[in-house]
Amino acid sequence: LIAMANTPDMDSGEALLLAVLAVIDDPSVFVTGDKRCIGALRSSFPDQFARLKDRILSFERCLLMICEARGAAYTIDRVRVASNCDKTLHLALSDPNEFEAALRSYDPLA
Repeated sequence: LIAMANTPDMDSGEALLLAVLAVIDDPSVFVTGDKRCIGALRSSFPDQFARLKDRILSFERCLLMICEARGAAYTIDRVRVASNCDKTLHLALSDPNEFEAALRSYDPLA
C-alpha cells in the first residue's frame, strides 16, 4: 500500500482501493476513469496488475459493456451530451461507426 501510495500518477485513495481489492476473496471490482492510475499499476506493479486486471473496469470498458448489452447507437445517444467532459469520449464519438473500436483502442486495460 505504501509503495502504491508513493507511486507517481496513483493517488493514495486509489492505492488503498487497489490494495483492498488485492487481498479480498470476493468478486469485487475497481471502477475507474483514471488512465494514469491503471498505467502506473501496470508499469510499477506488473504482478499485481496481472492479478487484478480482470477485476478492474475502466471507463472505456464500462462503455463497451453497455454497447454489448444495448448496442452502440443506444450508448452513443446517451453519452453524446457529456462528450466535452472526457477527451477519450469526445475522440471516440468523432466517428460513430468506429465508436466501439475507438473505445477498445483507448482502453488502458487492453
